[in-house]
Amino acid sequence: VWEEVSVRYRGDVARLGFDLINEPAPPRSWSEDRRRKEWWDFASVITRRIRQVDPLRTVVFEPINGASVREFRRLESLP
Repeated sequence: VWEEVSVRYRGDVARLGFDLINEPAPPRSWSEDRRRKEWWDFASVITRRIRQVDPLRTVVFEPINGASVREFRRLESLP
């Protein structure tokens, strides 16, 4: 879906960015480390696909746990 959205809005400067998933919440049954890693890996794949179509598009990547403030300091940059 994100590839289709990227094609549709490629070069459209009126759109500031794409928010991949609002307040992502991987399964609570997973460990915190797994939850972070799985979400980062998934978001990385999506971001690469978006940037193949629209390399300058801003991508919003929220941390797990409801985008809590404490999680923002643990974020790593996406590719």
